[in-house]
Amino acid sequence: MCMSKDFCRRVGAVGIATMASGGVAPTFRFYMYAKPTGSPSTVLLEAIVDKSAGSASVTLKCEDAALVQQFGELFRRQLDAMAG
Repeated sequence: MCMSKDFCRRVGAVGIATMASGGVAPTFRFYMYAKPTGSPSTVLLEAIVDKSAGSASVTLKCEDAALVQQFGELFRRQLDAMAG
């Protein structure tokens, strides 16, 4: 199973688009974004996921701090579901 493809499909279903992803198991890197409905802002994300260690390093950027928090929570739920 390719964590990268499966994960990109999972986050895509909740409105998070993947610009680029890749890696060699167990470490994967993702560059993603979301454009919340009704908001002029775009949330950008870089994530480095180490599946064997069960850890992720995530950097979020957006002009709207509230969107960063919402997007971060949504992304975390998707990571948790994949770890599940």
